Amino acid sequence: MSKKVLLARPAGVVPAAVGKGGAVMTDAELARAIAEKAAEQGGTVYFVGGCVRDRLLGLENKDIDIEVHGIPAEALEQLLSELGACMKIGKSFGIYGLKGHALDIALPRTERRTGVGHRDFAVTSDPFLGTYEAAKRRDFTMNALMQNVLTGEIIDHFGGRQDLQDGVLRHVDDVTFTEDPLRVLRAAIIEMMSGAAVDVDVTSFQNDTVSFANRDDVLTYLIHLGYLAYDQDREQVFIPNEEIRHELNNAVKRNKWNEMITFQKESADLLDATLDMDEKAVADGIERIHQEYSSVIQYNDENSLSSVLTIAYLSSMQYYFQPVRELPTGRGFADFVYLPKPEYRTSYPALLVELKWNKSTDTAIEQIWDKKYPDSILEYTGNILLVGINYNKKTKEHECRIEKIKR
Repeated sequence: MSKKVLLARPAGVVPAAVGKGGAVMTDAELARAIAEKAAEQGGTVYFVGGCVRDRLLGLENKDIDIEVHGIPAEALEQLLSELGACMKIGKSFGIYGLKGHALDIALPRTERRTGVGHRDFAVTSDPFLGTYEAAKRRDFTMNALMQNVLTGEIIDHFGGRQDLQDGVLRHVDDVTFTEDPLRVLRAAIIEMMSGAAVDVDVTSFQNDTVSFANRDDVLTYLIHLGYLAYDQDREQVFIPNEEIRHELNNAVKRNKWNEMITFQKESADLLDATLDMDEKAVADGIERIHQEYSSVIQYNDENSLSSVLTIAYLSSMQYYFQPVRELPTGRGFADFVYLPKPEYRTSYPALLVELKWNKSTDTAIEQIWDKKYPDSILEYTGNILLVGINYNKKTKEHECRIEKIKR
């Protein structure tokens, strides 16, 4: 999971960066301040990604990303700490932020695939990578454009500016593009948003969210989830209705595709914490996913809590069948039951989850035992984890308690 680590800063520096007049800088002003300091050390700072594309199209984009070239990570961290409270995101990604600002600050980096899963990438930051290799990891040519923060010069290694003028969507590199199924997914969805149907081979899908081997596996997965429809005669996939088309259009406009990858990592970390019986990490993980990805769900009862839990444990599909909601147990209904797939049964326990609203995790666990919920799944699995989750309305915090049944 990506973690924001607050780096040390000189005494007296305020959390948000301020200009000479004492006012808090805008992100654009902060980008220029960073570029000026970097230039003093021989570095160069570029606007990158969607903000460059949108500027050339005359569109407003408040999400500003910059990439700092020619300065080692340690020097960049010191430079940023002189401007405000510096946060480092992740361990090896070379991505930073300043507290109080939405500006994303990154070192150039490469992404190399290490396995078949959508999370199987080795990310290496390299401040001396060069603009060509740094831009090569981008998905489409229009998103590979870079702009020197101080001079305004456009760096266009892959013809993105012409593609913008021609209205052409073209990927940067055959190898790096097809390595990441989420990038291929974006291209297909953009094509379908125009009303087109896309050819798809549904036969290779392995029925999990990790073994994505190609574009077709991703599209087939979305068909299974009901987000896309499939024409069996033509072997094509398409967006089934205007409601889904509208939501996908909003997602593309918001440029939140990297958030999808981050969420997968958050969800996977939550599952790992559950299996490790790390109660605090589970509570914190559910709270984080609620705040960052499902805050539109207003908490007022156990049903709203269950909606968040459904989202939070999406990554479980790698090892578990689709969760059973309200499983009849003879003495009541268990809120959630996750049964491991046969090939993982000896390594992964079943998860029996009981939710409580403004009560206690002890009450949740006691209900599991009192109503003999585990008895209903003994023939299906090996070990069982009993997971009690409560939302404390007063403290506005999630709580967790986990017990294990060994067999």
